[in-house]
Amino acid sequence: DPDQVDLWRNEQRVEDPPYLTDALGDEAVSYIERHKTDPFFIYLAFNAPHVPLQATDKYLQRFPDLKGARRTYAAMISAMSFA
Repeated sequence: DPDQVDLWRNEQRVEDPPYLTDALGDEAVSYIERHKTDPFFIYLAFNAPHVPLQATDKYLQRFPDLKGARRTYAAMISAMSFA
């Protein structure tokens, strides 16, 4: 798949990576929950909505009236809002 990129974590290749927008959001929430009593700063720069244009059915189903790249783009924006 030309849109698939290697994902690495702690010098280990992640096999069968999750949808990256959800994974990054989950990681940020997990960090916040673990460190909620400590001062910290998080800068989370999602790769969405940039290429590769990818979205899961969970988000694509929210836009049944849109087609093609426009639907995928809308789904990616939606994913960031719910991450």
